Amino acid sequence: MPSREDYILEAIRRDSYATMRYLGDFPFVPLHKEWHDLLNTIPRFALKAPTGHAKTTNFIYYIAWLIGKQYHDPNLFIVLFCCNFREAKFRVQAVGEIINSEKYKKLFDWVKPDKNNFNKEYLKFHTNYARKDPQLLGLGYDSSWTGIRMSRGFMDDVVDFKTAFQYDTQQKYIRTFKTDLKNRMIPGAGLCYVYTPITKTDLSAEIEEEKLLPVHSYDYRNYENDGKLLWEDYWTREAIEKKRDEEPLAWSQGNLLIPLTSDERLIFSDGDFHFMANMKIDDKRPQFALDLATGSGLDDSCISIGYDFTEFKYFHDIILVDLKIKDLVNLLINLDLKYNPSKIYFESNAFQKVFGDLLPRNLMYKSEGSHTSKTKKEDVHTGLGAFAAQIANRKVIFNESISEVVIKQFISYPFVGKDDAVMSAWILWENICNVNEGRIF
Repeated sequence: MPSREDYILEAIRRDSYATMRYLGDFPFVPLHKEWHDLLNTIPRFALKAPTGHAKTTNFIYYIAWLIGKQYHDPNLFIVLFCCNFREAKFRVQAVGEIINSEKYKKLFDWVKPDKNNFNKEYLKFHTNYARKDPQLLGLGYDSSWTGIRMSRGFMDDVVDFKTAFQYDTQQKYIRTFKTDLKNRMIPGAGLCYVYTPITKTDLSAEIEEEKLLPVHSYDYRNYENDGKLLWEDYWTREAIEKKRDEEPLAWSQGNLLIPLTSDERLIFSDGDFHFMANMKIDDKRPQFALDLATGSGLDDSCISIGYDFTEFKYFHDIILVDLKIKDLVNLLINLDLKYNPSKIYFESNAFQKVFGDLLPRNLMYKSEGSHTSKTKKEDVHTGLGAFAAQIANRKVIFNESISEVVIKQFISYPFVGKDDAVMSAWILWENICNVNEGRIF
């Protein structure tokens, strides 16, 4: 005869949200209950919600519940897409850890992992059906999908800051969503697309604009209009207001769900760049500014070369490279022979000071440290905002040799991972202004 505990466990396993609370010891949050209701009643939809509200956590627990609930379904093929394979593996691993927990084993005691096929990439189980495909597979959205089919797809922030500003990549993502993704879904398959908007031209924007999925949106506008909070136990009124005051741009994108590509929210934009071909160089010697990579794979090294003609600042060349220390030293020696700069500005930090010590003596005496503190970047006269204004006013002019990669760094600053070109160019401009007795042109 079933015990009282058996009845309690049965009641829990029937409900995905109750299962999450049982397994994860979550506080009761009506917001999360609404998300589970969507997952259980709407086959295909998009969920737009702020960062930091446990979207991913909710869906990881939901997937674990779904595996237990539909364990004996021979057509249970769940695919979890992320912006890259590494992120997908983190999520698959989290689902696996939940399934291996003692509470889960007690709740779904019939779930038997196949230990030979149970890893960070995919989860497979022992069932009554012979099959080659795992019940859960994690993929980067840009991965190869050969042979993939799915009964349920979860797309968790497949657009990130790195790809959101790459127009060609986003057009490919849109084509993939409209064609290949749909072809991978078995009849009656469900799809949940989870995101926080980034730009007006990426896949998320296309889904909204073209109504490719019904969008259910949650943001802080309720807080601004009527004082209601989405998750008041975690995002208190004080926490919200502090974040809004400290990071207004990030706040707008992450919490009010406003894409960051609107003109009033970018420091640099397409219209800021004016290129000058066949620039005539007079006898005045150029100056260099360097922003050097401090970690492998994280940054590039960038060298800006510019001339000060008093009224205008001409940035003759911006070199973006991925070189080792010795090769960078050799590059700077060659540039010195070619341009004979009067001054070389380094960002003043420990790593770059060491790099400066490796230079030959004739370069060392030209070098000068340049601090790039937050205060300097925000300076009303020589900060990044002032630099952007002078580009827009055509007081800083770039020649046509500037690459597309560099242009994208400027246009998308500060919302991308790499900003080496922006920093080196700004260091050069800021120091030229200071040399000119503080005059800002």
